[in-house]
Amino acid sequence: MDRLQALWFGSRTPVSRKAYIGTGLSLMVVRYLLDNVLILLAGGQWVDPLYYLSPALEIRFDLIHISQEVPEAWLLLALGLTALPFIWIGVSMSVRRARDAGWPGWVGLLFFAPFVNFLVIILLSFAPTVEREEAPPVRAKIDGPMLVPLLSAALATVGIAVVLTLLSVHVLGQYGSALFVGTPFVMGVAASRIVNAHGYRGLRASMIASTVCVLVAGGALTLFALEGLICLTMASPLAFGLTLLGAVVGDSMAQTPGAQAGSTRNLVVALPLLAAIPALAPEAPPVHPVTTSVEINAPPEVVWENVIRFEPLPEPEHWLFKAGIAAPLRARIDGEGVGAVRHCEFSTGAFVEPITVWDPPHHLAFDVTSHPPSMRELGIWPVVHAPHVESAMASQRGEFRLTELPGGRTLLQGTTWYRLDMTPQAYWTLYADAVVHQIHHRVLNHIANLSERARPTP
Repeated sequence: MDRLQALWFGSRTPVSRKAYIGTGLSLMVVRYLLDNVLILLAGGQWVDPLYYLSPALEIRFDLIHISQEVPEAWLLLALGLTALPFIWIGVSMSVRRARDAGWPGWVGLLFFAPFVNFLVIILLSFAPTVEREEAPPVRAKIDGPMLVPLLSAALATVGIAVVLTLLSVHVLGQYGSALFVGTPFVMGVAASRIVNAHGYRGLRASMIASTVCVLVAGGALTLFALEGLICLTMASPLAFGLTLLGAVVGDSMAQTPGAQAGSTRNLVVALPLLAAIPALAPEAPPVHPVTTSVEINAPPEVVWENVIRFEPLPEPEHWLFKAGIAAPLRARIDGEGVGAVRHCEFSTGAFVEPITVWDPPHHLAFDVTSHPPSMRELGIWPVVHAPHVESAMASQRGEFRLTELPGGRTLLQGTTWYRLDMTPQAYWTLYADAVVHQIHHRVLNHIANLSERARPTP
């Protein structure tokens, strides 16, 4: 057991071809079974292994949406948490397998790179072991003030964060995995290597340095008006988690004197290339449905009138809307029947919604041909240059379904289909689904109140 633990979770135990292939195949089967058990518990369907093996993680997430129209938040959280040990084992063993084959350790870190990781895993599986005369020595630990190393690490990682944000978002137009996954991970590696550059200070120093670097980088992006506080707050769990993971990897690299001297530099150089890959072959992001329902003490005929148009809503009280998320205010409709145009006004502008299904008092469906910004970002400057506010989240269509219930009641269901052009999709849709649900609740509860007040007295 100790030997297996050292192989999977250690940082210095060599990894042979046999151990790498055997562990990879075994854990792949375990991960496949574990994910499917979680999906089945959430009411989904068994995922075909051919789809599961696709290098595009969004395909697997899209299958969850197909098998279960509204995925539970706990499912996505559980899938993410259970993936962490597999990610660590994959990264750690890939780095040590690369070293065992005589390659630079940074090659193993390409385990994170979409599509490229499949090629790297195959090459590492067949690369022969390079025999060494003796094991590399371990650096002795040192103590001393950390102010200067921390400042150096902060300056370097701020440069990485700002440059990658400018390149990925403002040049390539991509809110992709290279930005949200690759950048914080490389920042953690860089922070750890810099703080240990003149002597090994230990894992604790690496973790502290990486945490400080995330905070400083977030402050710099806010100061330069490249991002707002809302997006940075939502990204912080992912950023801190991956930066700390990078710090652990960087710390293991820093324990050997003189080893992998250029690995961090190569990782930094590779980041812009990884950011450019999705831009070379762009794909439309998947469409995600979100359905919310409410029971109303009024018949469908009464509810219908308040669905197609309703008087202004009261001032929003939920903290999401007060923070800047677009809040629905009122709705009006021009005309009747298919071809009529519904205008749903939000705090940031109006949605233009041509009617595609008009079946009173049962079903109203519409496309979305124009949508306002999804939020007003918070920052220290009046204007924040964050394109995701305008275009990253786009509603595609929507519908209301009214089902008559016993006792003159109505089940009102509202569904929105939206695209979110940000990856990793499984992470960002946790927030997006919660926001859409809150918008639905605000509108549906308002319709319920209006309808119940207008219900005819018996």
